[in-house]
Amino acid sequence: MTQAPTRLLVAAALSLVAGTAARAGDPPAPPPTGPGPASVVIASGDGSFRGRDANTAREFQAPELDDSSWATAVPSPFSPLQYGAHYGAENILGIESAARWIWAGDDQSACLLRARFRAPDRIERAELLVALDDVGELWIDGEPLLTWSQSGWGMRGAARVVDLVPWLRPGAEQVLAIEVRNTGGPMGVLAELRINDRPFVPSLVAGPADLDEATRARVDALVARLDDDAYPVRRASLAALEHLAANRPRAILAELRRQLEKVEETEPRLLIEELLAAFAPPAVEDPAFVDPRLVFRPLVEESFRKLVGAADRPLAKVAALVAIHALAREEPALVEEALSAEADAAAADDATRLGRVVTLVGLLELADLRPILRRALERHRDGPTGAWAASALARVGDAADVGGLRAAAAESAYAPTRRAAAWAAARLGERD
Repeated sequence: MTQAPTRLLVAAALSLVAGTAARAGDPPAPPPTGPGPASVVIASGDGSFRGRDANTAREFQAPELDDSSWATAVPSPFSPLQYGAHYGAENILGIESAARWIWAGDDQSACLLRARFRAPDRIERAELLVALDDVGELWIDGEPLLTWSQSGWGMRGAARVVDLVPWLRPGAEQVLAIEVRNTGGPMGVLAELRINDRPFVPSLVAGPADLDEATRARVDALVARLDDDAYPVRRASLAALEHLAANRPRAILAELRRQLEKVEETEPRLLIEELLAAFAPPAVEDPAFVDPRLVFRPLVEESFRKLVGAADRPLAKVAALVAIHALAREEPALVEEALSAEADAAAADDATRLGRVVTLVGLLELADLRPILRRALERHRDGPTGAWAASALARVGDAADVGGLRAAAAESAYAPTRRAAAWAAARLGERD
């Protein structure tokens, strides 16, 4: 029994580790009042993308281009999947997604893709999950979003997550455009866009020890079934609790300790006590027992170092996001210390290095690190790093940020920053 949680935790860890409208033409900030916002979800492979050969259209990223004659992009027999499941969407994305590898046109060296969507009138959150084989560029309404160059194909979670809020126009019909170029071998595009939908990697805004009501209700139900008359039901319930504890030791074990105080039946008490003992720190007299957290932590720390030390553009790799998310739940001080050190090490003119930290702080909503976001907005408001900082401040900022955001909305030379700063200032102002 004591080794079962260890096996589950290693498996879980390996599965985790294997980015006041002030000028003419800028839309007003979305109204923060009214019913819950509508959501938008589109994914490669669901019919949302149209495409054609890359040599058949000029300025294809322009939103006004008529693409009605373009064919629906479909899964390609020449996708990376032909080289094995480790190149499939499930592995490259590393997290749950409806996206599938697609291609368009007869040219196997390059293709153009477009997906139309209507941004909701009220925007709370927007993210893009993307991977290209091999290289390319992405635009929203003709504005550059990112340039893609990839390495490490076949590694779980090699895709990237991008905050889209600075590029969205509330209530407008918009176009995501992608040009992808194949430098040899298989080719394809994976992409899923979510607006006002669940984040690809949950934020940490609830804190490391907090459980949401749905998870707490699930623990209640599983504990109740530990007293079921059927042995298979009891064992299945215990296995499910072990899995939950493997992914969130601090929060789940705290909940099980509370459950133990009110459970009176002998069998459930014994099973809960066994589970708590299995996750307890190793005793000195039992050196053979390996604390699951000691197995887990090096894995997430390795991915953390890969993210903050990478030479890539300021995009958040899924594997690193998921791993750092897990580490931050258990060791928040470690994550905050490392991110702060990386931000401090970034030179005043090094937007890319600081942008990596901003992306992570924003996507995971690490509120205690808001000074990093303020610094990024002040230093780099005329580029993507400032835009992402403004967007993140809308979620983790406070009243002290409103003035700086309004200044960025009025003075930035970069339209995505102006939009994000206006949106963030409106949200924070309404919150007060």
